[in-house]
Amino acid sequence: MGQVLASKRILTAEEGAQFLDIAVSYLYKLTSAGVLPYSKPAGKKIYFLREDLERWVMGARMPGAAERKEAAAEYLERKKRK
Repeated sequence: MGQVLASKRILTAEEGAQFLDIAVSYLYKLTSAGVLPYSKPAGKKIYFLREDLERWVMGARMPGAAERKEAAAEYLERKKRK
């Protein structure tokens, strides 16, 4: 990803697709399905906030083994207290 794109807060559809490493057509599919939030200020081009794209990507984050083990231990501890 280029330096200019890395520092931009507002991305075009092309930049958003590049940021997510997906095809522009798939990006449009996600927006039309209501999966990705976007802005369409002039009624033609769409724009994305980098934070929204980052939040969407990280929303599908899978915890690692250590995190799962810790969560299981916390769960068992809570169950013991009841």
